[in-house]
Amino acid sequence: MSDSESLDTDEELQESLAKGELKPGLYAIAPHVKKEFINNTAVLKQKLAEMELDLDWVETLTMVNGLAPLTPELSEQFGDMELEKNRKGAVIKGSSEDPVHHDFKREMAFYRQAQAAVLEGIPRLHQLGVVTRRPDDYFAQMAKSDTHMTK
Repeated sequence: MSDSESLDTDEELQESLAKGELKPGLYAIAPHVKKEFINNTAVLKQKLAEMELDLDWVETLTMVNGLAPLTPELSEQFGDMELEKNRKGAVIKGSSEDPVHHDFKREMAFYRQAQAAVLEGIPRLHQLGVVTRRPDDYFAQMAKSDTHMTK
């Protein structure tokens, strides 16, 4: 919309207002209302307790763990794979560090944390009697039927 078009519409609005087609006061600027934030921790904790389920570990499989130890081959090839962190736990970006290598370190941290979860979780599942391997004669149920596959 150009300036001349917006002036035309302003003039049209003023004319409509003068003719009485528009009622004054409908287009007033609404007062700014400051929103009040309520932090009622007691009620929040009560609601959390209502929603919380008391399930066995095998039902949730939640784990909090660190990183698995770095294999000697990887430590020899890449050196120290630890990400430098500040006091709050945020990763410090060094100006001399290559960002591509930094991403590799981050991905390696995800991999090592998943490894640690497996190293801790599988023995825990075995202690609870949960089978973690399929039998040798197990055939997976196919998503598509045999007749559909022959088409």
